[in-house]
Amino acid sequence: METNFILFDTYFNEVDAELVSSLLKSGGIEVIIRRDDLGGIYPQLTFTRGINLLVKEEDQEDARKILSDWEDVH
Repeated sequence: METNFILFDTYFNEVDAELVSSLLKSGGIEVIIRRDDLGGIYPQLTFTRGINLLVKEEDQEDARKILSDWEDVH
């Protein structure tokens, strides 16, 4: 069975992307962080292309709920 990862959200700084990734992982959601900064050579590309967080298609609803619950508290 093939696992399909879909775009969950795009962030334009590493701190936000890592924070949300950690939050989702702590809730049992598998996360892939995808960025195109030429292997770290051009980190400024993050400002225009962003950092994509991918989750499994079947986890999307749970991931949104985890993030929504966290935002309600903070």
